[in-house]
Amino acid sequence: MEFEAWHRRFWNAWVGREERRDRDPEKQVHTALVWRTLERYLPGIETVLDAGAGPGRFSLPLARRGLKVTHLDLAPAMVARARQRAEQEGLELEFVVGSLRNLPWPDRRFDLVLCLDAPVSYVFPPSAAIGELARVTGRWLVVSVVNRLGQVPVGLKLEARWRKDFSFTRAFIDHGDWFPPPRWLRLPVVGRRIFPPLHAFTPQEFLAELEKAGLEPVEVSATGTLARLVGRRTLRRILRHPQCREDFLNLCESLEVRSEFWGVGAEGAAGLLAVCRPRARADAPPAGSDRHGLAPA
Repeated sequence: MEFEAWHRRFWNAWVGREERRDRDPEKQVHTALVWRTLERYLPGIETVLDAGAGPGRFSLPLARRGLKVTHLDLAPAMVARARQRAEQEGLELEFVVGSLRNLPWPDRRFDLVLCLDAPVSYVFPPSAAIGELARVTGRWLVVSVVNRLGQVPVGLKLEARWRKDFSFTRAFIDHGDWFPPPRWLRLPVVGRRIFPPLHAFTPQEFLAELEKAGLEPVEVSATGTLARLVGRRTLRRILRHPQCREDFLNLCESLEVRSEFWGVGAEGAAGLLAVCRPRARADAPPAGSDRHGLAPA
C-alpha cells in the first residue's frame, strides 16, 4: 500500500539520524526506562521478536545475552545497518525485512515480542499491527505508540510558526491522525525529511485496542514524561552523576505509571508503553508489577 512505500523511503533515509538520537539526553532516559521494564520480563525468555527494530537499539543487546532474537523492520537500510553491527560483534540474529501487517510466523511463535519506539503508529490501520503482534506473542508483548496529547505542543509550535490558526492541531486532537499533504511526500528531498503519516493514541484508545486484540495489559506507563518536563539542560546535569541518575530513574518509574501522567510522555520518542500477555494465559506477572494496579489480584 502507498503508506508503506512512504514509510519505507523515510526510514531508509533515517538510519544515521536514528542512531544519533541515542546521544540525546531525553532519549537516553527514555531508553533506560524501557530497559528497566524489559528486565522484569526477561527471566525464562528464550525467543524474542523485535518488530520495527530499526538499527538494533534493543535487538543487538538482547542477542548479546544469548537470546534467540529475530530482527524485523520495514526499511531494508535499517536491517542492513543492524546486520552490519551484528557481524562486527559476531552476534547471531535472524534478520527479516517485512511489515507489521503480515508477520510470517505461526501463532505464539515468540516468548517475548517487542515493538518499541512506536512502529505501530505508522501502520494503517494500527489495529492490524496490534492484532499481528498479539497473534505471535507466546508470553509477553511490550509495545509502545505515539502519545496523542503529548504531541499537541509539537503541533502548536509548528502552526504558530507557519500558520495563522490552530485548526490542524484541533483536528489532530480529535482523530489523532497526522497526514502530510501527499505532494510533499512524493518530493525526493522533502519526502525524506517530513514525518510520514502516523496515528497517535490516547491512553484509553490504546488500552481498548490491546484488549480488542485479546491482550491483557499488565503495566502501562507514559515513558519519558519526567525527562521531557525537566528539560535537556537539567537532564545533562542529572546524567553526569550516577547516583543522581539512578534516583531520577527511580522517580520516573514511580510517577510515570500513574494515570495522571499518561497524557504526556516523551516528545522525541514513543510516549505510551504497555506490557501485555495473551488473555488466555494465567501466568502470574513478575514480582512488582502489581504495583501498577493493572495485574489481577
